Amino acid sequence: MSQNHLKDARSPYLLQHAENPVNWYPWGDEAFKKAAEENKPVIISIGYSSCHWCHVMAHESFEDPHTAELMNASFVSIKIDREERPDLDSYYMKAVQMITGRGGWPLTVFAFPDRRPFYGGTYFPRDSWHQILAAVRDKYRDSPDELTDSADAVEKGIEEYGRKILRLSGWKQERPDLRDVVKTIIDNLDRQEGGVKGAPKFPMPVLFRFLLAWSVLRRDQNVMELVLHTLQKMAAGGLYDRIGGGFARYSTDRYWKVPHFEKMLYDNAQLVSLYSEAYRVTKERKFRQVALESLDFLYREMTSEEGLFFSALDADSSGREGLFYTWESRDLAQILGQDYSLARDWFGVDGDGLWEMGHNILLEARKDQVLAETFGLSSGELQIRQERIKTRLMEARQKRVSPGKDEKALISWNGLMISACCDAYKAFGRREDLQHARIAAKIILDHSDQGTLNHAWKGGAFYESAFLEDYAFLIRSLISLYEVSGGPEYLVKAEELTARVLTKFPSERKGFYTNVHGEQEALGREVELTDSVIPSPNAVMAENLFLLSRLLGKDDYASLAEEAGGVMMTLVEENPMYHAHWAAVALLQSEPFYEVVITGREAQVLGDRFRQDFLPGTVTAQTDSPQDDHLLFKGRFCEDETLIYICRDKSCSLPYGKAEEALQHIRDDG
Repeated sequence: MSQNHLKDARSPYLLQHAENPVNWYPWGDEAFKKAAEENKPVIISIGYSSCHWCHVMAHESFEDPHTAELMNASFVSIKIDREERPDLDSYYMKAVQMITGRGGWPLTVFAFPDRRPFYGGTYFPRDSWHQILAAVRDKYRDSPDELTDSADAVEKGIEEYGRKILRLSGWKQERPDLRDVVKTIIDNLDRQEGGVKGAPKFPMPVLFRFLLAWSVLRRDQNVMELVLHTLQKMAAGGLYDRIGGGFARYSTDRYWKVPHFEKMLYDNAQLVSLYSEAYRVTKERKFRQVALESLDFLYREMTSEEGLFFSALDADSSGREGLFYTWESRDLAQILGQDYSLARDWFGVDGDGLWEMGHNILLEARKDQVLAETFGLSSGELQIRQERIKTRLMEARQKRVSPGKDEKALISWNGLMISACCDAYKAFGRREDLQHARIAAKIILDHSDQGTLNHAWKGGAFYESAFLEDYAFLIRSLISLYEVSGGPEYLVKAEELTARVLTKFPSERKGFYTNVHGEQEALGREVELTDSVIPSPNAVMAENLFLLSRLLGKDDYASLAEEAGGVMMTLVEENPMYHAHWAAVALLQSEPFYEVVITGREAQVLGDRFRQDFLPGTVTAQTDSPQDDHLLFKGRFCEDETLIYICRDKSCSLPYGKAEEALQHIRDDG
């Protein structure tokens, strides 16, 4: 079979299309030059490897010779992996949302050879796609001025959007009343089923991590109960893989029952952090189980031999969505034998868990206490049988055709995962979690050059210039690694990468651009301020500057963080649902904040105990050897005992010898 111009791509998504009869090009000058020379419009198709509807459109249209003939005759076609090029995806997504009022993937864009979009949409069934191809072809030939007007309007709209964001965020300097921000968020939550009202339901860990921090710092039990209720509901539904661990991308219904089955690294990393933090607050066994099972899934299925973390698992296997994860009752009975009756009640088989064509999604349809009472089992006996059920089903599932795996690693998402490993280590003290974080960070840092990163890795090689999100999330993870390990090299690297951001990414106004000028072929430079499935990289950089100012004693970092947070408050107040990480930064800046300094030969042990409690208004620095060149440690190391100093506003308490005493100091002071 002949191959198109994608044959040399590194992206698994692009390689999925390398043998399409469509003459695909990767993003670059060659494709646009060809379009200009032949006076053809450009089709820009954006997706990612685990996207279900991307696969559907590919099978229906891009693998069809007749459709390919229509596309090749009148268009130049470009494929983009949205995960490799988040800047291009963001630009064209805004364009399609302005044209149609909605967006999603696959993202389908028609553009001029100068790269300006004039029409677009998302998934198109084959017959509709044929009609659109013909209509655009004829309009481009017969009435190009109308399309030019459309392109001008889209371009103007995107420019105005950028100006509006910066204008809105530039006027208000005073802090918002975060109580109003929290109330707005709470009014949008589903109090019965958890999560945000309506369907589909996304986990939205950025939002719920802010609410959890708020509930702890403000001692708001009502908000905490809403957060914990959502976590319980998500873990009980089909969104959570109770056989193999990990979460699917979203639920198609409001009950968390029927997931869109793909599994993304960014979701699972952030949810590990959220469930670990919830465990540190509550010591609830379920939260521990979910966090550790999700980590085990990520280490087992989403980790390269070298130690970096892969991007995604597909929703489909054997050409059918969810087939890998769902079960017919007769198969369950055959596999489980005498344990089937317990599994049937536990999972809601042929009841609550029934999905389509006789297949069941395995829910937590009955609570453990009810199961134990129904089957006359002690808590310990029930856990043994549940583990036996999961083991047998896992063994049976491993014989199935596995979903496709996107084996590229993105530095930004790996940063989220390194942070997740650190958050889990704080909660559970497993050395393997800290080791996974160290290994991934070392690989990335060993391939950085004077603070310069790449965006992606695959097959042992790094490629593509890094974006702001890569720097922001990696810096945040290095701060976490420094906290939990005391390794000074992590703080040094965090400062080095921050210096790169400050010199290469700043916009003319406020915030940081998405990319470095001249290092990506972009349509323009954007300042991304909004949370999406991941937190706003600008908000994360503000958090980084705030934390580094405390660890390094850099007042200029503190001023930058304060200014960034201040100018964002209008947007936080107007739409807190999608600016929750900015709200989290404002919360840290407005509440009492403590540098916790731990010195002595047993600093690791004492630090581990101190961090078992969730205290979002703290950052820890520890050392097991004298470090008088470090501001926080100077003159504080004692050879014969390990001590904890609680510092606030450049003033420190007398040292404590026990973690509980230091924790009580913060509780009483806050």
